[in-house]
Amino acid sequence: MVALGVEALTSEQEVLALLETANRLGESRYIEFAGRSNKGVRERWFVSGDYQLTETNGACGSFTAVFVRLMQRAGYDVRIAQMFCMGFSGCHILAEVNVDGRWVPCDPLFNVAFHNPDGQLATFDEIGADWEYYRTQAPDDYDFEYDYEGVRRTNWDKYPLVMRPMKSALNLVFGEEEADAISLRTYFMNIYWVYTAMLLVAYLFVIILSVLSIRSHRRRRIAAAAA
Repeated sequence: MVALGVEALTSEQEVLALLETANRLGESRYIEFAGRSNKGVRERWFVSGDYQLTETNGACGSFTAVFVRLMQRAGYDVRIAQMFCMGFSGCHILAEVNVDGRWVPCDPLFNVAFHNPDGQLATFDEIGADWEYYRTQAPDDYDFEYDYEGVRRTNWDKYPLVMRPMKSALNLVFGEEEADAISLRTYFMNIYWVYTAMLLVAYLFVIILSVLSIRSHRRRRIAAAAA
């Protein structure tokens, strides 16, 4: 927990404070960079939290990436949620944070998280089941088309030849409900970890090839000597 004065924040207070921080960090950059793109190869293929913080020109997706990295750094389990609304998935991007065992949506673009009648942060299903109640908590500039009708955490159809078999395998291992809760994009927010993992895999591949080549060379030498 971070401290405010001499009092420690609760998990909910900390999440809401970081939600406001992500909104504040993003707004000034979004005003400056909206509609402009300076993306290079790295930004196109590995959309990391640090790049999104630099420009935040991807609207809800950028704000969410910044918030996700803040939550990861604070030690929270967090995932990216792609909302279903206006007839298609991905119409709005936000985050879900595990707060005291409950996955609660937090929308950094609008700096909003909803509370249920019991005073707890509401889950996606709770909000979608009674949107008329929860919409009164939304700010004036909120787009009320974002009504929590449905959600997905990963677009398994984006690269179907690779991702559909992956999803089928995950369904078998974890069960469909658990597999549906996996947000792959969350694991790519820290681009430096991704680079490190890629380099380690490449290095391991080189080592394996080298060992196999040495063994093959030895066998050929032994066979030649025996002949």
